Amino acid sequence: CSSSMQRGSLRAHEEVCPRAPVLCAAEDGGGCKWTGLRAEQAAHEATCMWVVVKVQIGSLHDETFEGQIIELKALNATSTREIQELKALNAREIQELKVVHANSEEKHKKLQQEHNKLQRDMLLSAVTLGDLHTVSMLLDRTGVPAGFVHPNHGGVTMLQIASQDGHAKVVEKLLAHGADANLG
Repeated sequence: CSSSMQRGSLRAHEEVCPRAPVLCAAEDGGGCKWTGLRAEQAAHEATCMWVVVKVQIGSLHDETFEGQIIELKALNATSTREIQELKALNAREIQELKVVHANSEEKHKKLQQEHNKLQRDMLLSAVTLGDLHTVSMLLDRTGVPAGFVHPNHGGVTMLQIASQDGHAKVVEKLLAHGADANLG
């Protein structure tokens, strides 16, 4: 090269020197294999099919794929946010269902206790009245034991109540269902 240079300016000179060896702009990625002087590079690239194709593909890539990539990233971010919202909603709903379930179990327990109390009260009333049919039905269907001692009757058994009131058939039924004649 015939141009004069100052010390330390070699790199700047090499970047613009017309006699410096260069590669075709389409060389990257296995494209054009041309090498020549910088002064010849523009003429070569004007006719190089690799350069033309690279420019066309580059613009298609920029238009098509970059736009799609941006859309997909935005869609992914939206989907991720929606998934997180659904997980949070699901966690809240599960917690609410647990509370409802616990309340329901508590109500069921109270209702069962009340139901059992009503069954015992009905059986005691039937024994007191001497209603053999109702006593039989309640002993068969409710699971209330024939030896049940009602807490509101001072430790007196149903067998004692039936015998005191003279209901012999009810006494027989209570004994047949396991009432203990030795209590009291």
